[in-house]
Amino acid sequence: MAPPVVPRPLTSHEPNPPVPPVYRWEPIRILGVILDEVTQPRNDGTRGSALYRIPFRLSRGPSRMWSELFIKEWDHPSSYTTRHRPEIARVDGDKIVLSGTTIEEVHRDTLVLALKAANQQMEVVEAEMTAQAQREYHEREERDARLRQAAERISSTSAFALPQGNPPAFDGGIRALSLFEHLDEEGLLRVQAVLGLVEDH
Repeated sequence: MAPPVVPRPLTSHEPNPPVPPVYRWEPIRILGVILDEVTQPRNDGTRGSALYRIPFRLSRGPSRMWSELFIKEWDHPSSYTTRHRPEIARVDGDKIVLSGTTIEEVHRDTLVLALKAANQQMEVVEAEMTAQAQREYHEREERDARLRQAAERISSTSAFALPQGNPPAFDGGIRALSLFEHLDEEGLLRVQAVLGLVEDH
């Protein structure tokens, strides 16, 4: 016979079930131009030789997804001037680098638009990640609860309840037999007649 399935209760020594993570997006900000990293133009008469490489410090190093969103928004901003230069921006660690611009056209407005759009999209992504984590957590909790209930039902079924000593039905029979030991033959016949085992004469 298979042993009963007994659910193992949580003890004070076991870790609590993991709680779902909460993702809170903190917008990335531009702290300013990194002056000592601004390159000097070559000014050798070749195309683009009068342009600068201008890096901007970010409040922290962004994720790859944020970087891709920012570049997409820079290349295709919702609003821009005729002096806008797409495909000159890249994200390098905690810096945004514009490679090929002039001091006069730092593109502040386009930078702000692209930064804001990337932050907003990342906030939506983080909210969805939190919602997904919450759903998975509650599904796991419900599944574990069902498993515990099933284990409790299996362990409490009579098929797994091993009798200790004599079953109640047998106990009564044994007690009755012990009483019959003190009866003579006539008394036994009367008892058997009462039980319908023999006809009473």
